[in-house]
Amino acid sequence: MSDQKGENFVAMFYGLGFFGTFIYLTFFDGYIYNGWNWIIAIPINLMLSGIFPLYWVSCTGLREQSDAVPLWCRHISYQPPTKTAKS
Repeated sequence: MSDQKGENFVAMFYGLGFFGTFIYLTFFDGYIYNGWNWIIAIPINLMLSGIFPLYWVSCTGLREQSDAVPLWCRHISYQPPTKTAKS
């Protein structure tokens, strides 16, 4: 019986992450839609939402490892870390 509760929690977490990522990519990402490009952008957003754990880890986790930002993450507002001189 407790295994069913765990499966429900994972399914709920994945569903919330999927829809949250899709809404972010579709409406809050700053992508400008015109008459035809939504035909391409919406399926890409759906695909990226389906793999949202990998998407967010690759975009946010790699950010902290180096100054280089992967191409697929360049749409996310990114400010490279400032390097301070040690005295």
